[in-house]
Amino acid sequence: MESEKSKSSLKDLLVKSVVILGLIYFFIKMALPDFRSIGKSIEHSLSKPKNQIILLSLIDNPVALLKMAEIDIQEKKYDKAILQIELAIGLAEMHGGNKEFILELRDKLNEAKSHEYSSRK
Repeated sequence: MESEKSKSSLKDLLVKSVVILGLIYFFIKMALPDFRSIGKSIEHSLSKPKNQIILLSLIDNPVALLKMAEIDIQEKKYDKAILQIELAIGLAEMHGGNKEFILELRDKLNEAKSHEYSSRK
């Protein structure tokens, strides 16, 4: 009799455990967002020029912007490079940067613009 009671309580415990684990899984699945859609949403948001400018404005180092632009020039993404160089020039001028550095930035800007112009033909 004792053995039947322990088997019955063991079955009850097993059933309750499965039900509770199922409910926990269901609530966690419902509470967590779909990460794939979040990634697509972020990617779509960053493809807009206004959002790129806002994001790039957080970078307060014209040299970093110049390096990023050089990478984009190598990857033939001239429109992004031009944007980054223009922001770098603005930062350098705003902070009273070295005139030679600003001239170097302007040369890079002209180079990127000429690449962009020649790639459109």
